[in-house]
Amino acid sequence: WVGLKINELLVVEYYSRQT
Repeated sequence: WVGLKINELLVVEYYSRQT
């Protein structure tokens, strides 16, 4: 399921931007 991969990438980017 691509949606799951996109969601994971989004979460990682979100956390990275929070730094």
